[in-house]
Amino acid sequence: VINIIPTEDASGLATKDIPRRHLIRYCYFADRTNIRTNGYETIRIGESQYQMYDMSTIVEYCLFRRAIYGDDVSVYEPEIISSKSRNNIYRYNTFVENKGGLVLRHGDDCVVDGNFFFGEPGSTMGAGIRIIGLRHIIRNNYLENIDGTDLRAAICLMKGSGEWPEDSTSNGYESPGSARIFHNTIVNCNQPFALGATTSSSGTTPPNNVEIRNNVVQSDVGDGPVIDFNSANGWTISQISFSGNQAYH
Repeated sequence: VINIIPTEDASGLATKDIPRRHLIRYCYFADRTNIRTNGYETIRIGESQYQMYDMSTIVEYCLFRRAIYGDDVSVYEPEIISSKSRNNIYRYNTFVENKGGLVLRHGDDCVVDGNFFFGEPGSTMGAGIRIIGLRHIIRNNYLENIDGTDLRAAICLMKGSGEWPEDSTSNGYESPGSARIFHNTIVNCNQPFALGATTSSSGTTPPNNVEIRNNVVQSDVGDGPVIDFNSANGWTISQISFSGNQAYH
């Protein structure tokens, strides 16, 4: 629906450090039946080759209701919003019964703040927030009835292939580093935290310098783990800083 990519200046030179400052506000996205496995995002900001561009785009006060939906679970695009650039802010949006999530797919220094995610109970294709890249802030979000796991967990922190150089155009997965996950509320979700989730191509380098603080998890519908931790490749949970979190599970 919306695909924002940067342009070059009149001389043809790249302008990756000039903020674009687009604003997407008060929009309603609904009833989009998915028609292919990839590339059907509702909003995409940047692309792999532009991931180091400073887009500084804000998406706020939007409603995404079944913005990716359908009956054939094998063809769902997993990203409602695909963030593929730097310094974007996603705040005060509401997501209702979608077959996908908000994914920080490429780029660094983004903020996901004050959003509401309401899953469709029993649908394991729903998702919350997925984190890839450096220095993202995930705070003050409310997630309820997200029944997905791993990449579709309420909050997913992936493994990757290390930290990338500033001019990278790779379409792979950069390891999350220095993520701050604060003050989120997670209610009746199948897998509240998936830490170190991987795909066959994502890489095995774990996140580093991650802080998870003052979050609340409550569930009366399941008894699975609050934190699903992938300890493969020598990663230990002691490499994550936890404090002030509460679970009523």
